[in-house]
Amino acid sequence: MEIAHKMADFSLAEADILRKAMGGKNPEEMEKMKNTFIQGLMANKVTERKAGTLYNLILKFAEYGFNKSHSAAYALIAYNTAYLKAHYPVEFMAASLSADMDNTAKVVIFINECRNMEIKIVPPNINESDREFKVIDNSILIGLEAVKGVGSSAIDTILDVRKTKGFETFFDFCSRVDLRRANKKVIESLIKAGAMDTMGKRAQLMSCSSSVMDSAMRMQKQKMLGQESMFDMNEQVNVNMPDLEEWNESELLKMEKEALGFYITGHPLNKYQDILAELACTPTHELHELKDKQEINLCGLVRDSKQIQIKKTGDLMAYITLEDMYGTVEVILFPELYRDAQGIISQETPVIIAGFTDNTDKGLKVIAQKIVSIDDREQIKKANGGIKFRREITGKTAGSDSTSTSSVKKYKTLTITMNKDAHPGAISKLDSILSKYNGDCPVYLRIISPSKWESVFSTNRQVLPSEEMIREAESVLGEGKVKWN
Repeated sequence: MEIAHKMADFSLAEADILRKAMGGKNPEEMEKMKNTFIQGLMANKVTERKAGTLYNLILKFAEYGFNKSHSAAYALIAYNTAYLKAHYPVEFMAASLSADMDNTAKVVIFINECRNMEIKIVPPNINESDREFKVIDNSILIGLEAVKGVGSSAIDTILDVRKTKGFETFFDFCSRVDLRRANKKVIESLIKAGAMDTMGKRAQLMSCSSSVMDSAMRMQKQKMLGQESMFDMNEQVNVNMPDLEEWNESELLKMEKEALGFYITGHPLNKYQDILAELACTPTHELHELKDKQEINLCGLVRDSKQIQIKKTGDLMAYITLEDMYGTVEVILFPELYRDAQGIISQETPVIIAGFTDNTDKGLKVIAQKIVSIDDREQIKKANGGIKFRREITGKTAGSDSTSTSSVKKYKTLTITMNKDAHPGAISKLDSILSKYNGDCPVYLRIISPSKWESVFSTNRQVLPSEEMIREAESVLGEGKVKWN
């Protein structure tokens, strides 16, 4: 505003219009004011060239800019939060979880960050949890507000009653809290989340919840009427929990996810970590960092499926929601794949999906090209054609005797894509690069013509693919032209 006012003779009102156009990212409005701005500068003996340069600088700043006071404030906040995370990691992560407690996607990211930092997350506890996440014994205890279906009114009665004495048994809890506020739905959510694990197995608690609540409700009514009975203790004995086996791990995790929106005591994918690493599966929270149309492998559970009929052909396709340990992503299955995969995606077993990213103005999705059950090892091994399931193994970097799992990736083949009219100099440079990385991986050349036909040729080269080799080859041919399969 000061530049426009003092240098271009804008009134303060006109300068404010320019400021609003910048803040609102309104290029049309700014373009309207360009001539006025330049003419005003020229009237103050600024050359037209310098005036145009200054206006372009303002346009650039309008894309994303901070004044010094804003920059300083953000820098200070960044410094303080970095300090707290470094020196008080458990307290910092507990505060971060509490701040975004109602945002399940962020909570999942924070919980996985805690696991990476080796900070233990403890399930909610009816006798110890407060409203929010808190630190206890250098671990983070989940707050009661994080349990879905447990509202403020129910938490109020639980915390109020607990002030005098903790809850000893399930019946003790039900008989002391206000069951009109902590109703059956609330109690079942607490059981599923593990908040009452000290009182019995979750299967037992869920099985007898109705009868215990009925008995507790009768006792509360008697007390309200002043009719306490010497047989109250016998009432408690009569509602002892049945002798049941605990739910299996799969059921426990399912209930936990339902109550909290995320897993705490485990995850259905934990036992498949070796396969996820072998196939270089991309976690869902990293998808936004990838380029459009990038080939990927995903692993997760199908949480939702929406079937759609294509009007012109009548064929069926589907949009599925795939969930891994970090979040969810929408995956598109076109008709041919959907026909073959319906049996796979309808099961509770995790699936492996090979496909590529599809980033549009409607958001990020993944186009699936192959789907197999994670338990179908033979299909994973046989997967070929289209996008293959990639494998990472340890090897030696070219020119080095050291073993590395990150710099070397061995696959069955290496494919190089070139246009038909590629310059002979590029081929010569490429051959020189490949000669430095001798190995046992065959190299194929894929030629694409302007008329969109293509051919694939086998070369006499065999290489040891490495990140260095890929970078060198792509510096000659362009990004994405060299791929291992």
